Amino acid sequence: MILLAHDSVSDLLSFGGGSDLSKEGPDRLLLPLGEFTMPWFLAALILGYVFAIVLSAVIAWHPRSLSASSAERLLGRERVLLLLGLIGATVAEIVMAEPAMALVIFGIGGLIRFRTRLPDEELNFKGILVVIIGLACGMSELALAVFVTIIGWLLIWFIDKSQPFRIRITCDTPELKQHLRDKSDEFVEDIQKTKLRVVNAAFDEKKRLVLYVSVPVSIDEHQLREIIRERIATDLQEVRIRINPL
Repeated sequence: MILLAHDSVSDLLSFGGGSDLSKEGPDRLLLPLGEFTMPWFLAALILGYVFAIVLSAVIAWHPRSLSASSAERLLGRERVLLLLGLIGATVAEIVMAEPAMALVIFGIGGLIRFRTRLPDEELNFKGILVVIIGLACGMSELALAVFVTIIGWLLIWFIDKSQPFRIRITCDTPELKQHLRDKSDEFVEDIQKTKLRVVNAAFDEKKRLVLYVSVPVSIDEHQLREIIRERIATDLQEVRIRINPL
């Protein structure tokens, strides 16, 4: 469908029945702007991005991904996979418009990913996405640049609305440890009734209750600790709570 959309754009905007698009004079500006008036071209762009993001989400949130052994490693990182799906769809569009750009994108992506000191993995891929948007603008692929910016903004708003945390609850005496184990299911159910989403809950080798939770960005670490304290049974108030962002 996307290939047909590109062909239709070329046919509608070309002069002389199928000749190459003119890039001189006012046509250099008017031809890219003309893409905004072509519903099938825009529909193909949107459909391609929707499928890329949805199918990436199917892989990212695979039910086997968040087992007790891999929750710490994967929680929060699945959001990067959505950005990669968006980047892949954008790269495909740019390369179809100009195949030689494949090497340019590959080089810039490697430079940002491995040579630029950015604080986290997600920011690396946001940087790559921004560079690709800039390339699209420089190639006069304005419709592509605008739509990937809109879809990217909405995707980032969605994936950044929560933050993952690891919560360790430790008891000092064997009696309290056993009591915590007995009350753990009830405790997790109480937490699920709040704004927190418990992704995984399990006891480690030191008999600590370890929770991996997704927390709205409106809740800071201090508020999170208070929520956990309020849900702990009164006879478990002596437990120690350690909270770490992931």
